[in-house]
Amino acid sequence: VHGVAEWTVLDELTFAKFMAWDLSSSFDDLYLTTLTERMGAEKVAELFPFDRPYESSIAPSWPPTGTPIGRGPHPRPLSHGETGVDPAIHDILSRAESAGQLRHAGDWRGSNNWAVSGARTASGKPLLASDPHLGYQLPSLWYAAHIVTPTQDVYGVTLVGVPAVIIGHTRNIAWGLTNTQADVIDFFAEKINPDNANQYWHDGAWQDVETVDEAINVRGGAAVHHPVRITAHGPILTQHGVTVAMQWTGSGPTFEARALFNLNHAENYDQFVEAVRDFQAPAQNFAYADTAGNIAIWSAGKFPIRKSGDGRTVADGATGERDWVGFVPLEAVPHAINPERGYLLSANQRPAPANYPYALGWQWDPSYRARRIEQTLSAGHALTVADMQALQFDSKDTLAESLLPVMLPVIAPDVARSYGGPSSSALTELTKWDYRMATDSIAATIWARWAETFRRMTWADEWKAAGFEFDAEGKMLKDWGAWGFNGDNEYQPPLELWEWMVREKPDSPFFDDASTPGKVEMRDDLVRASFAAAIDSLVAGYGSDTASWRWGDHHKLEIKHLLDVGVLNRGGQPIPGDGNSPNGQSSGPTSGGGPSWRMVVDLGNIANSFGVYPGGQSGSPLRPHYDDMIGLWVEGKYIPMYFPAKPEDMDRSTVESIITFEHDRGQ
Repeated sequence: VHGVAEWTVLDELTFAKFMAWDLSSSFDDLYLTTLTERMGAEKVAELFPFDRPYESSIAPSWPPTGTPIGRGPHPRPLSHGETGVDPAIHDILSRAESAGQLRHAGDWRGSNNWAVSGARTASGKPLLASDPHLGYQLPSLWYAAHIVTPTQDVYGVTLVGVPAVIIGHTRNIAWGLTNTQADVIDFFAEKINPDNANQYWHDGAWQDVETVDEAINVRGGAAVHHPVRITAHGPILTQHGVTVAMQWTGSGPTFEARALFNLNHAENYDQFVEAVRDFQAPAQNFAYADTAGNIAIWSAGKFPIRKSGDGRTVADGATGERDWVGFVPLEAVPHAINPERGYLLSANQRPAPANYPYALGWQWDPSYRARRIEQTLSAGHALTVADMQALQFDSKDTLAESLLPVMLPVIAPDVARSYGGPSSSALTELTKWDYRMATDSIAATIWARWAETFRRMTWADEWKAAGFEFDAEGKMLKDWGAWGFNGDNEYQPPLELWEWMVREKPDSPFFDDASTPGKVEMRDDLVRASFAAAIDSLVAGYGSDTASWRWGDHHKLEIKHLLDVGVLNRGGQPIPGDGNSPNGQSSGPTSGGGPSWRMVVDLGNIANSFGVYPGGQSGSPLRPHYDDMIGLWVEGKYIPMYFPAKPEDMDRSTVESIITFEHDRGQ
């Protein structure tokens, strides 16, 4: 290795900005625009409702104090998208795919956090839990650190090169993060001056396109210059047929560095709130607890206020009708403090209830992880650190809990007539199942395949009728990748809509197979057909002996090194959970994403706090600390977050090495 540049503050901020993009980027508006053009706005609004059935919100009520704070636009109908933009959309998505920016089926993401008040804990003081769900990697994304200076004392995890704890605790407060998944990106079709390609129409006049020259240095060669053309809405992504620009809350100056600095120094609730005021991109749900007994949650970030519309489709940039006119003030973002119920939680579900006055988005994760967390916390009393650890490792699938009591009676008569065989064994396993995606569960494997098959049978014909083609596996639209409408990045509408149809709308026209004219299918027809197809698929893949269908045999951990070299990769262990359980995992044969850091903080005894992540503190595969926490993490175990009153109080037997950094003040 030669010619390695020094790490600078600019590198730190660039990495942080990339993480902000990774956690807020979405091309769903482009997909929805195409769906609207091919299916019609009314049908798309029905398939992708702004308000979903059965969902709960992070802030339990609004306003949080019962005092109105003003209202803003909150449209329910789907905004009309621009027409004729298919070529531009295809160009954007094709280039995004080549840059590795598109989600793919199975690229599941999510996070959990919650805070429990002392009224529900054994200690009488709050407990806080946080487990951000991201892609697994080696070297680990996170690095555990205890930072002590004359003005701060903070422990938690940080990212490479970032001089602050991202998730953790000080002496008196603790916090954890989940992604809000708010819609903070809009796309605009710009009207270009036919007589001057460097002008566009906006605000009633022709405006000049700004051009920024980006120089990309190339080792051993001349720099490559890439002109970036920018309108009032943001950089132009394509001029393929239609000129489309993208506006993102993170594309300008944001102040997360200041937010983290102040957060790492905070020791009470007011200081915490002032710190998150500066946290703008990516928007995050901050769960909070302190030694004074407070619990709170804040959805912090820059949330655009649009002049009109909901931002879900490509807008006409020339009219200005859907321009951003400001941002939701911090006092008006979804938040709650010290609710009577004694707990607060977030699992990427919608941040605020239906009466919230601003349109924050629509791309929330399905609410099943949140349901299970709420089931546990609402029934809990005298809760302990061990209870919180068990909940983070909980593998119960609440979608299965909701739907199997409806689906099993439909197939039971047919299975009874089958006189044994895999179908009969499968029914027996499902009937006695506790809905946990445990590694030794046969029913978990059957449910995962059946639910997947049933969903595709429900929706695939609608997409084919609209002219879409599927890839060979039927998981993604051909040449389109996939998107996060339902939490596992397939093309279907939100899972809650499908759940509601199965439970309450057995005659929904969406159950009818558009490819069978003259015949009208209903829910029960698809329940039977999908069960038979799922069993056939399992037999073909794993054999007819259901004992070979255990979830752990076909759902294993995968942690790839950034170089993806076999000897550097880790994994292969059976892993419990799926995307609908608190221990959120990808649902395919390998799980490459899930809880990237598990942390439980005891505000009654801050030293009685624990954490773990699937990796190690060292980036060298030759060191034992490269991967020494993976085994603990797989089993739902933790390591103590040692937090001595002073660094010199650290148990010297636990100190392996000391590295001294000296600042050269002469430079």
